Order: sequence, then structure tokens, then C-alpha cells
Amino acid sequence: MKTWLIPMICLLAAACAGRSEVQVVEHDGIRYQPLAVERLPDLPKPLVGHVVLPLGDGFMAAGGHTTGFVPVQEAFVWSAGAWTTVPMLYPHDTPFALTMKDGRIVIGGGYAESFGIGQTWGVESYDPATGSFSPEPIMDFKRAHASAAELSGGKLIISGNWFAADATERYVFDDYDRLSRPLADTLSYPYVLRCDVDNALIFGSRDGRCLLRDCSIVRRWDGDSIKVPLLKHWQPYTTINYGPVADEGFIGDMSTGHFIYLLHAKDSLDQHSAILKVSGETFSMLETSVPIPSEGPWGRIGYYGYLQADRQTQTAWLLGIDVAKRVYLVSVDYEAALGGTPAPLAMYFTEPLEDVGQFPTSRLLPDGRMVIAGGISDSNYEPHAATYIFSVNPVPRRSALLPTLAGIIIIGACAAFVTIWRRRLKVVEEPPTTERMTMAQRIESLMRDRQLFKRPNLRLADVARELNTNTTYISACVNSETGLSFPDYVATFRVRYAQKLLCDYPDKPLPDVAAESGFANEKSFYRTFKAHTGKTPGDWKKSHTEGFSDK
Repeated sequence: MKTWLIPMICLLAAACAGRSEVQVVEHDGIRYQPLAVERLPDLPKPLVGHVVLPLGDGFMAAGGHTTGFVPVQEAFVWSAGAWTTVPMLYPHDTPFALTMKDGRIVIGGGYAESFGIGQTWGVESYDPATGSFSPEPIMDFKRAHASAAELSGGKLIISGNWFAADATERYVFDDYDRLSRPLADTLSYPYVLRCDVDNALIFGSRDGRCLLRDCSIVRRWDGDSIKVPLLKHWQPYTTINYGPVADEGFIGDMSTGHFIYLLHAKDSLDQHSAILKVSGETFSMLETSVPIPSEGPWGRIGYYGYLQADRQTQTAWLLGIDVAKRVYLVSVDYEAALGGTPAPLAMYFTEPLEDVGQFPTSRLLPDGRMVIAGGISDSNYEPHAATYIFSVNPVPRRSALLPTLAGIIIIGACAAFVTIWRRRLKVVEEPPTTERMTMAQRIESLMRDRQLFKRPNLRLADVARELNTNTTYISACVNSETGLSFPDYVATFRVRYAQKLLCDYPDKPLPDVAAESGFANEKSFYRTFKAHTGKTPGDWKKSHTEGFSDK
């Protein structure tokens, strides 16, 4: 037996001695696994009608109203274990919000008065570099319950309203090149999904009073409306308290022009939940290994939220709460479904959490955890301030003193035994081999030695398969070791290889350089190359007369 197995076995024995059984519940053929729960300090004010967006190593809760249905004019930033209050220029109760490609957070519209009355014109943006809000040009229409998406060139498409006339407008920050198109009917919190770099689909299941409506007519920003019979039966989810944030369900690749979204949908008859897939202008249902359960081990589950996608792990998440205030997370591994097989579905749960409100605003953070903040109890006059973060890696439950002492004794005995064993046999440690390399080294070896980056459609799953592990581990390893996302990490190898080709073969056509370096197309090559070097491939080649060393 190899010596490293002995301490491993001992550690496992000690771990088993010091923990109780992990609680996993089986119900209707589905395993319900426990979630790790982290209770954060309460929001500085109880909130509902607000937005939550990731921000640096934390997140921001902005807008909404507090106790008595009074709008707030503040944002609350959670970072480094504490809340910071940031003044806002205008109140935004039920606004639209999105994070722009340049990093700014843009928030606009909302109720004009307390009690959910009226609409507002105002738009403002938060700059993470200064930690403050700045005014932006007003919208063409006063709005509440609106949604927005960013098109090319930093333009926004904004649509939706509440108890008022609606229009879809192209909003630009320099106040030029604006265009508004009045609409005959009003949508509350519509989905605004890009179907091309300069076009978007606008649709929703609730009218301007938040009443359910026929949503089978889908508008195009540029072009005629289209009829989608599927939406008569499966209605995209909308809540009255906050709207969808642009791209939270996006799973495509904008660099290659693949605009694909996953949405939470409800059956129009019995309100069962399922997943709607929108690819360009094509609507279909995403098949899962089992249906999203409406009944859990402890009763009915209500799903209060929008489907949120983690593109690094190719997993989509949906939040649910039951009558006892247990929180559930539905996990859908959508990679399999995109390949033509049902997507594996997993369920996670918490014990009842007394101060979790109905309709809490939730947001998936970049590290894969889910945050919920605020919500209501019985009415909009009494919001909650509770804030939780959930993770699918629960901390093992440990029993009291005796098992812990038993674990310590076992570890000590095993350590002594291994020391004597190695001394008697004079064991000499073997030098590191490929199998013993750190995961980061193994990933880099795949890129540098086997040049996996040359695959245009390289995915996390491909690397995980090569290394016999999972996508979550690969993504976390790349991020912790390099500070880069997986796509950016791969892009560094592609750009470096392209630089070498440009120097070694100056007469090689740029489309060939792009293809040989692993870029999906020439457009992606130009954009990525300039982002990494500050120059276009042609300009970079002109400025580098000497060969490029791949060290």
C-alpha cells in the first residue's frame, strides 16, 4: 500500500467520527440536498421593489420602498463584511436596472410617489470607480415596471410601464440618435432579449396593471411582430415587485452571434414551472431529467424569481420558497440539453427561515452563490430587511465534544503510525509526476502542450472531461490562480499564439491566423486581440519587426 493512502484513510475515519449524517431527503424520485446558509446583517432599511446587482466582491441593493410604502433614495452596498449607504439622485421604486459592458450600473424609472402611484423620468448610473451616482438624460417616457437591454454602441432598448401608456425607446446617453415607438398595449416588466447585435425581442405575460395576458405576440424592436403559439401555454414568469435584469438568463456567445436565453415559465393552466429557451427568434422548451417539482417533501413550493444562468459552470438556478419558509434552489445543468439530451435537475433546500419574506429579490453572484435580500410579509407596507447567501456546498454538521475528541485521537494515532512506518522502511518520496501536478498546472499543460485553445468551441466541460473532474472545480481553479474567467484565460493563449504566427509568418492572411489560433470567427479575433493588446492584429504586426518568443 502506498504511504499516502494511510493518512488519507485516517483523515476520512476522523471526519466520519466527527460529523453527523448529512441530511438528504428523497421525495418522488428526487433527492433534496441541504444548502449552506449564511445570514448577513440586515439591510440598513427593509426593502421591496428594489434591485440587487453584483458589484465587485459583493453586491448592491438599490431603490425600492421601505416600511409604510415610502420610496427610498439610497443604495446599499455589501462589501468586505459591512453595508455602506450610497445616496441616489432620485427615488427608484420598481425601476429597470442593468450592468453595462463598461461596468456602470444603470437604474431608471419607478413610482413617482408613495403607495405605488405614478411614474418617473429619471435615469442615473453608478460608477464603481468613484462609488457614486451620476445623472443621465431622462427617458422619453415616464416609466415604472420597465425593462432594458444594452445593444451595440452602448444603446439601450427600454420598454414597459405601469398604469400608463407604453412605448419602446432606443435610449442613448449622449441624448442623440434617440427613437421612440408608441405601443397600443402596455406590458409590465417585459422581457427585452437581444436576438441580434442591434435588435431585440420584447414580450411578457402581464399587462400594465400586472394582470395575466395573452403573450403569444412577440414584438421586434426592428421589424414586424411574430406569433409564438408556445407562449399561449407557457407564459414567461413576471412578478409585480421587481423585473428581469438584462442577461441574467443569457447562455449564448455574443462574440459568435449566438443569442440564447433560458427563462422561467409557468403553465397557463396549473402554474407548474418549466424552462423556456429562446434562441434568436426561436422559442422552445428545455427538456429536464425530471419536471421542476411543484410539491416537495414538506408541501407546495412557490418559485418566486427569474431563472439565472452561470455560464462558467453551464448551470441555471431558480429560487423557490414553501409555506414554512424553507428556501429551495433548483439547479439545471443545461449543457446536456443543448447537446440534445435532458438536462440533469437537482434540488437543494434549507430548514425554515423565519424572516424570509415573500418575493425577495434574488441574484446569482459571480462565485456561484445566491443572495436574497428584502421582500414582503403580508403586504407592501411591511417589507423585510433579512439578507441571506446560499451555497450548494453545505458545511458538514458536527456533533458535540466526544466525537470531536475521538477524531483528534484518531488523527494523532495515525500520524504517529505513519511516522514509524516511513522511518522503518526508509521511504523516499517520489518526484512529482504529471498525475501529482496541481490542477492549475494540469490545466496550463493542456493549453500550452496540447494546445486545446485551438478548438474554436472549447468549453469548460471539455477541460473537465480531459482532467476527469467537474466544471465548477476547473472554473474556480482558473479564477483563483489567474484572476481570469475561463473564456479570458483561453483568450490569452489564443492571442499569444496569434502574435507568434504574425511574427513568424507575416504573409499569412489574418483570417487564417484567426482560424489557426482557435478563434471562432474573424470578428471575434479582432475584438479579442485588440482588448488584450490595445491594437488591431494588423497594427500590432506592423509595430513588431522582431520574432515573438513563446516563453
